[in-house]
Formats: sequence, C-alpha cells, structure tokens
Amino acid sequence: MFSRNEITFTHCLAMQFVWLMLAVGYNLVSIYNIENGYSPLKMGNPEQTLVMIIPFVLLLISGVVKRYTLYFYFGAFQTIMLFLGGVVSHFYLVSISGLSQYSSVWSCIFAIGINLYGVAVFYCGLRKSYFLKAKRL
Repeated sequence: MFSRNEITFTHCLAMQFVWLMLAVGYNLVSIYNIENGYSPLKMGNPEQTLVMIIPFVLLLISGVVKRYTLYFYFGAFQTIMLFLGGVVSHFYLVSISGLSQYSSVWSCIFAIGINLYGVAVFYCGLRKSYFLKAKRL
C-alpha cells in the first residue's frame, strides 16, 4: 500500500522536531550573545520567543500520542501562526527597517529559513494527520 519512499506522519513529526531544535537553538544563541555583551541574532526578547514555541511542543506531543483530530485542528492554527509570526513578520521587519534589527544578513536569512522550513514540515504533518483522522472515523 505504501511505497518505500513515501513520507509518513512519523517522518513529519521527526522533521518537526528538527525545526523545534533549530528554533530553540537560534534563540539560545541570542540569549548567549546577550549574556556575553554581544547583540542578539534578532532584536527583541528571545526568552519570549522561546515561550511562544511551547504550543509547538504540545502539538508534537499530540502527534506522538496519535491524537490526529487534535493535531489537525491545533496544527492548522499553529501553522498559520508560524507563517504569520515567523515568516511574514520577518519579511515585514526587513521591508520597514532593512537589516538593522538583525546582527547580520545571515541571522536574518536563518530566521526566515528556519521558519519557512517549519511551515513546510507542519503543513506536511497536517496533510498526513488529515488522512489518518479520516481513517479513524
């Protein structure tokens, strides 16, 4: 029924965990920079951003415990929030203030890239959970 190369829901969860580690790592580097007298990768409060990542941890947990309906609806909301808050907001920030809010052009590229990757892998999980949810009905 499944080909050997098909991406499964479990693969999507693994890729989402990679996104989570990248997002947490980006903000931990900013915290480290602030504590050592350097500028953060992006101006703002990285601790607040880490708190905003907590719902994604809960989303991953709902996927791991196979609550597909909860994952689907909560994941749809979270994916939209990630796109608006993690991708669109960075583009908007660059459009109004250039790169002055970032420590370098690379920190801006990484911020946008990490969140674009996140939107893609959470969308992957949504598609897979939708079909798994439908099978259980």
